[in-house]
Amino acid sequence: MNKAELTQAIKDYLNRPTMADSVVSLFIANVEGELNRALSEHPRNIKRTTYTQAADTPLLPFPADLIQLISLWTDRIPWRQYPPDTRGRIDRGWIARGMCAELFPVPTVDTQFRLDYHAAIKPLVQTVDDNWVSLYFPDVYLYGCLKEAAVYLKDDARLAAWTNEFMTRVGALVGQGWNQNIATAPRLSSAC
Repeated sequence: MNKAELTQAIKDYLNRPTMADSVVSLFIANVEGELNRALSEHPRNIKRTTYTQAADTPLLPFPADLIQLISLWTDRIPWRQYPPDTRGRIDRGWIARGMCAELFPVPTVDTQFRLDYHAAIKPLVQTVDDNWVSLYFPDVYLYGCLKEAAVYLKDDARLAAWTNEFMTRVGALVGQGWNQNIATAPRLSSAC
């Protein structure tokens, strides 16, 4: 489900065909914030990227969608995160500086870094935008937006129901166990 389809579904569920798209966009953005917190460690949000750092450049920029860094490597050697007061006593390390890593020591040659990190869910900005949650689990977005709509419309009667449904579906999504080499139930097959 892309953003346009989600917007229409929300208006249909609420029976508010004239609700402004900008208001629905606010609901979607709020739900994405909640999903980024709830799904930050979901295997589908783990990304790997490489970046070549120019020689004598102390700050390595992080990807714009980074929520949490898992690891930083060069040539199979990990770089460790250190607190700021250990700057002079480390061999290969970095200190977080906003959306950058301050490297110690500063590489003297162009160096390729590999970053593994937990990424934010791709936001639904344009009408044709989608992401893995909206494609495979549109109900999560829908119930999250309906919960946000109940807050916006001060519909206390529906707020508890939509919140419960949203939390149930997010919990089921978190517990799926993708890419963790575990099955949630035994697989039975008569065609062995």
